[in-house]
Amino acid sequence: MPRRVPIEEMHTIERAVYLTIFACLDASKKETIEISNEYFDFFLPNGAHKLGWPQGTYVEVKYRLIYDSFTRIRYIYDRINPSKLVVVFTSEEETPVKYTSDLLHNGRNIEIISYKELRNRIKDNKVLSKSAGIDNEITYQKEKEASVLFKVKEAIKNNKISIFIGAGVSASAGVATWNYLLEKLCVKRKLAKIDNDIDSVIKGRYIIEEYKHGQKDIPEEFYKDIRDILYANIKPSKLIESIASLIINSDIESIISYNYDNLVEREVEKKDKLCYPVYDKSRPRGKEFLSVY
Repeated sequence: MPRRVPIEEMHTIERAVYLTIFACLDASKKETIEISNEYFDFFLPNGAHKLGWPQGTYVEVKYRLIYDSFTRIRYIYDRINPSKLVVVFTSEEETPVKYTSDLLHNGRNIEIISYKELRNRIKDNKVLSKSAGIDNEITYQKEKEASVLFKVKEAIKNNKISIFIGAGVSASAGVATWNYLLEKLCVKRKLAKIDNDIDSVIKGRYIIEEYKHGQKDIPEEFYKDIRDILYANIKPSKLIESIASLIINSDIESIISYNYDNLVEREVEKKDKLCYPVYDKSRPRGKEFLSVY
C-alpha cells in the first residue's frame, strides 16, 4: 500500500491536498506520496499515473499565490530541476496570470491548479475511489473551524482582544509584496547589477545606500518612491473592511501589525475611530485612540 505520513502533523490545506492525492495512487505500481521538507511539500517518486504525473513529481501547496511565492518556487525549481512540479492553491481566487508567465517560461514543467479544479478533474475521471476518508476529514475540519469561530466570537464579546495582522491582509488589497517592492526600487535606481538571488535584507541595504549617496539621512525621495510602489495597485478589500468593522463594533484593544502599509488604519478612521502608531520608544496615548503596534 502507498505509505502514509501522520496527517495530524500537517496544516489543514496540506492535509486535504495530501489525502486527495493519496486516494488516487495505485498500490500495484508502488506509487507513494512522501513529505519533502527540504524542497516542496510532497514528493511522488513513482508519480501518479491516474493524474498524469510522471515519476519524480513534486507538489507544492499554497493558500494564495502571491509574488513572493513564485520567487521561492522558481528558485527551488531551478535548483533541483524536477521532472514535474504541481502547484496547488486552495483559495477561491483566480490564478494571477501576471506572475505565472514568469514562472512558467524557460521550459519549466510546472502545472498550476486550484484544489477545486484538482477535485473536479478527479471526479470527472472517476479515479477517486477512496474519497470517503477525504470527505470525512474535510467535514471534521469544517466542524473544528466552526468551533474555533464560535470561541473567537465569545472571546470578543467578553474580553479585550488584540488583532495580529500579517502580509495576507495587505495582499488582499493589492499592496506590493516585499520582494516586488525591492525589485521596483532597484529599477527606479537602475541597480540591475544586484543579483536577484541575493538576500533580500542585503538588497534593501544596497538600495538605501544608493538613495543616501553618502548623506547621513535617508532623503524624502526614498519614502515617496516606496509609497508610490506600495499603493500603485490598491483595490477594495473585503477582508480589511471586515477587520475595520470588527474594531469599531467590538472592544478591540490594539493592532499588532507586521505590515508596512496603513490600509487598516485608513479604513478604521473612515469610521471615525482615531488610530495611533506605536513604534520604537513611543507609548500608547489613551483609550480614545486605537494603538497600532
